[in-house]
Amino acid sequence: MQSTAAADRDLIFVAIERHRELSVHYDAALSVSAKLDGGPGFDAADDIST
Repeated sequence: MQSTAAADRDLIFVAIERHRELSVHYDAALSVSAKLDGGPGFDAADDIST
């Protein structure tokens, strides 16, 4: 059986790995977003999503 400290460390590593995975998706979304042309439709979508 793992100690509480070891189990907590494992959860920290799980959180770090998940953060890395999400960061990859975020970076990909930003690179796509940077290529989009602005305009009224884009501004309306931006207003809805924020």
